[in-house]
Amino acid sequence: MEAQPLIMVIVPVYNVEKYLRRCLDSIIRQTYQNLEILCIDDGSIDNSGEICEQYAARDKRIKVLRQENQGVSAARNKGLDTATGEYIAFVDSDDYIAADVLEQLYQSVVSSDATCVICGYNCVDSNGSILSTYSVHSVQQYSGVESLRRHYYHASGEENFVTVWGKLFCKKLFSDLRFRTGICYKDIHLMPYWLLQSEKVVLIPYAGYNYTQNENSIMHKTDEAHSTRLYKSAFVIWQEHLELYKQRGLEDFENAVYCAIVNKVIAHSLAESIPNEMVHESLALAHRYTKKLVWHTALPVKQKLYFALFSILGPKYFRSFMRMRSAHRSESD
Repeated sequence: MEAQPLIMVIVPVYNVEKYLRRCLDSIIRQTYQNLEILCIDDGSIDNSGEICEQYAARDKRIKVLRQENQGVSAARNKGLDTATGEYIAFVDSDDYIAADVLEQLYQSVVSSDATCVICGYNCVDSNGSILSTYSVHSVQQYSGVESLRRHYYHASGEENFVTVWGKLFCKKLFSDLRFRTGICYKDIHLMPYWLLQSEKVVLIPYAGYNYTQNENSIMHKTDEAHSTRLYKSAFVIWQEHLELYKQRGLEDFENAVYCAIVNKVIAHSLAESIPNEMVHESLALAHRYTKKLVWHTALPVKQKLYFALFSILGPKYFRSFMRMRSAHRSESD
């Protein structure tokens, strides 16, 4: 019998002793057994590193790599630099996977000759109780460009192009791709780069990944400094994506990013939550991109008017206008 190809499972680890055993148990119990499991301890100060070493002593497929705390991007990059298998899967250390998910993903890669196969996922609480499920209802196949277009223009929770978890990638995709360090939303930043290199992307109707709603994760922080980092990161990502699309001549994706930027500036203006140091830059970008969208795209007239009103009135008077409009609607109801 021909040997199964090696799948590299990259697990960035940082202060997750509460969830780590569940995560590693779910990986070593996979029905697809030809795995190399890279646990990258990103400078944990709890017992996470020791737990990784305990599992490595029990299962020779597990390798533990250690580094000073540099963040999840650097940890994943260290895993990619070490990976030797034909396929790559990412599992976050507070999450866990169904016992047959890697086998199902691999079989789909082989049968469809895909560059990447995506499964659905469950949102679970810290005890593993399912809160919600997101999965396509039938097998779907797209080119990478078509996938990116669906993300921008037909986004749905069922088609998860954004995260790197819940997927099996051909390793060749990462021959010259690495995660951007120093920003939030690392997966979103990487998304168009790997999609534009993908010949075929397949989504299967199976929720095999369990995404934990961890109240201690970085995505659940609510302090002002972190909110500012999130806001700034979004603009860094959008500017780099715009440069990518300009280089590729993908004007419709440029317009999609322009819309995303203007919508974000408007939303944060209404909530009065734009970081002080970014108010001038944000409003200038919104004004510049509104001019591009209003005069040079086929956006719906209603959306053009919405953007134009914000650009003309400015945040203060636009907020007043929207509040009056909301009050009028309430009275009418």
